[in-house]
Amino acid sequence: MVAMVLIVSGYQLTLGASQAEAYATTGCKFGSKTITWNYYSPNSGIQYQSQWVNSASKWHNATKLSVTQGPASSADMLFYAASWGNNGWDGYAPDSFNCKKGVHAKGMHVYLNTHYAAGYTSAMRESVMVHEIGHYLGLQHVGSSTTVCSSVTIMNPFTSRRWSDCSVNAPRADDINGVNAQY
Repeated sequence: MVAMVLIVSGYQLTLGASQAEAYATTGCKFGSKTITWNYYSPNSGIQYQSQWVNSASKWHNATKLSVTQGPASSADMLFYAASWGNNGWDGYAPDSFNCKKGVHAKGMHVYLNTHYAAGYTSAMRESVMVHEIGHYLGLQHVGSSTTVCSSVTIMNPFTSRRWSDCSVNAPRADDINGVNAQY
């Protein structure tokens, strides 16, 4: 298959015979290919711990990064699940654009809002978790609520489109290419 690659202002668009795929970067990433995570506190969303493990493992298995659990005191990412109420978001990576010279500090928080996510299936929660981890790995939102399912990536901003409509709960080619291009 012949493809054409265009890179404009941090966005990559790859045009192929059957579909267009793209990723966008935040300009921030971790300073190493070895990225550690832990829980914000031992009891923080304890019922979701296996889904956090699965979500981190999906990035570990799909990319050239080593994304593994490490000591909480020095972890790159801290996973936190709690109810923040009816505020419009089911997951949040609040400091994904906050870095110095393109590199994140240790202890970046990844939030799961159980106000919504408690009613989700495990696979749908993982879609949210994998998506939020993707922000700290350097990816921005791409796509819309009408993106065709064959082109929807884990970084689509709409959980309803990403999971409910298209069943995406793991990094896809775009996401993987976007992360691997930065590390």
